[in-house]
Amino acid sequence: MLSAVLTIVSTHRYLQNTPLTNMFASRRRRCGRGAVAVHRGAVAERTKRSTASGSEQLFSPTFFPLGSKGSRMALEESTQELERGEQAPDFELPGTDDEQYSLSDFEGYEALLLVFTCNHCPYAKAKMDALNAIAADYEEVAVVGINPNDAEEYPGDSFERMRELVSEGTIAYDAYLRDESQTVARAYGATCTPDPFLFSNTDAGFTLAYHGRLDDAMSPDEDPSGEPGFEMRAVSDAVLADEPVETAFRPSRGCSIKWKE
Repeated sequence: MLSAVLTIVSTHRYLQNTPLTNMFASRRRRCGRGAVAVHRGAVAERTKRSTASGSEQLFSPTFFPLGSKGSRMALEESTQELERGEQAPDFELPGTDDEQYSLSDFEGYEALLLVFTCNHCPYAKAKMDALNAIAADYEEVAVVGINPNDAEEYPGDSFERMRELVSEGTIAYDAYLRDESQTVARAYGATCTPDPFLFSNTDAGFTLAYHGRLDDAMSPDEDPSGEPGFEMRAVSDAVLADEPVETAFRPSRGCSIKWKE
């Protein structure tokens, strides 16, 4: 019995002093009140997923700030619900400029890049500059952000904070809208932030041309292999040239949308 107790104590002391445990403790200390959580299962094992090319990509543990209720921010990839050629579901949402927006407000554009995003997710923040640049460079493409996150649990995603980011120039989309009820995000089948949808303005209205990532930088600390947003730019060029979009679905990756209970 005594031998078993000594073994447990020894193991506990060993685990307390392993480099991995010390790293997590250090991260918690540095973050202070913004305590971190490890995505479920990330410490126990790394997950391998296949890429479009058939190669395997290895994921390392990912850290996220806790919400005010202490819930974890899971990592998600976008999934296909809307099919190419389907019409964009209409909406009526408030913008940071206190105007109400629907699809008809963007009829003057040849294409609509609709991105479900938010203020605080590091994956969403990493793509803000790329979206700002697309909005600045493409006069015929409306770049519209929609924030559907539960701001009660995640105050950093509040409408007030959205206004601040636009006012200070951190976000310079053509419109930044608030989906308080989350019905628009559900209608589009959005799952993560960011989750981009590119629609072509046709005789039938805005129809889906492409749903997928902006570029091949799949985590906030990665640089894309080309200009930021280069994959979405290439698809936008094809849509504006009235050419068929050959690009296969490449899922975006980011924090899961924070659904209300």
